[in-house]
Amino acid sequence: MAITFVSCNTNEMPNEISIKQNLSTNTDLIIHIIKKQENPYSVTNMRKALMKLQQEGLMRTDVNIQATHLYVRFLPKDSLEFETLMKDTTLELFSYPLDCELTAGEKYIDSTLIGNQFTWLYTKVPVDFVSPVSNYEILEYLYLPTETTGSQQARQEVKSINTDNWKLLEQKSLELTGNAIQKTTQPKGMQKARWWPQVTVNVYDDLMGRFIPVEGVTVLARWWFNWESGVTNSQGIAEMSGSFGGKVNYHIKWETGFWTIRDGAFEQAYSNNPSQSGNWVANIDGGKSKYYATIHRAAQRMYYGDIQNAIRPKQNLNEKVKLCYFDTSGRSVYWTWSNFVDINLLPDIKIYGKSTINDLYRTTSDVYATTLHELAHVAHCNTMGNIQFLQVKDVVVESWAVAFSYYITRKTYSDYGYNYYGNYDYQNWPSFPTTEHYYSPLFIDLIDDYNQHFVDGYYVYDDNISGFNLA
Repeated sequence: MAITFVSCNTNEMPNEISIKQNLSTNTDLIIHIIKKQENPYSVTNMRKALMKLQQEGLMRTDVNIQATHLYVRFLPKDSLEFETLMKDTTLELFSYPLDCELTAGEKYIDSTLIGNQFTWLYTKVPVDFVSPVSNYEILEYLYLPTETTGSQQARQEVKSINTDNWKLLEQKSLELTGNAIQKTTQPKGMQKARWWPQVTVNVYDDLMGRFIPVEGVTVLARWWFNWESGVTNSQGIAEMSGSFGGKVNYHIKWETGFWTIRDGAFEQAYSNNPSQSGNWVANIDGGKSKYYATIHRAAQRMYYGDIQNAIRPKQNLNEKVKLCYFDTSGRSVYWTWSNFVDINLLPDIKIYGKSTINDLYRTTSDVYATTLHELAHVAHCNTMGNIQFLQVKDVVVESWAVAFSYYITRKTYSDYGYNYYGNYDYQNWPSFPTTEHYYSPLFIDLIDDYNQHFVDGYYVYDDNISGFNLA
């Protein structure tokens, strides 16, 4: 039934521009484990640290160390379980182990799951957590008494240990497990001053030939099982919501309240940076992340930016639009699922990184325009409803999306002081017959004052109307 009711619009613009170099995905973009680390926050190691402090006479208070949280992982068996986990706003899921030193990259590949559609997802949860999926493992029992989001047991532990004792206990456990933050010159056992991480996210734009800031990106800074988040502003800068005492692992999750970017059909798109002490300036110029950032820029414009008062897609926190990036060649598409299919389980938009003409990577401006094109279909469908939208002729559906993409992309680049004319000559599109007969400059012609004429043996539109706007 699901396959029967699927409707598809092959609505990528007919001509594409490709980058001359072939930026293939390589092993440098794979997250590798450098080494597995001894977990300082395990109940076992915390008890060892307490015993050591008592032997050294640094802590006379007895602390009842019991698990407050669990270090766990989930393996979705199907798309339903995957989406159940993704929609749980209480879980911050990571696609790689949290007790390992890692390299930078976009994807962690578990060698035991080669060929599996889904991979393990790691996080911490309260000790009384009940898993919503069947394949669930407890990797370690944790003692995190300062985590106020934990169970009743965790909240009781907050009352049972004061701040100074917790700092002593944490630092001793870090030392015993080989994870000491620094060789401190401060009073014995005390940590160094805490700091607030900052991240700057820029992406290279092929058309302008320079880096531009990426607004609205969710960035996390993580130290073991403690993480804080921030969202980039118009300058691409994100301030974390909390402080840390040592190195942090930075992590971009390409998702916001109203859309999510996927690596392929189902996997969440991530960009990971190895642990470091200072702020992170992420100048993205390669790999899938370059296209994740470009797709995000277009979605940010569509949902929050200037779109000339045109209609935006519905802003629904429970049904995020899934922008699925495929690092292969293909025709980008918006899938109109019928009301008989749960839209949360399936890709909404597929965007391909490579040209179908020569299998080279497409320019960022082309991917940006294509994303706007597909999101224009989403807004159109949201406005009419699925069944009514399916009854609209392709020439109207596509002409509207082309006009929207053309004018909003032009507006975007003009904001940067750059002229954008599209991927081909919009003004000389021939009328029927053509190989892409559902593409027409109809709505562009209602706005501009350019009159087409006879070109290359084709009759072209006699355009004597202008003065409309997108709205």
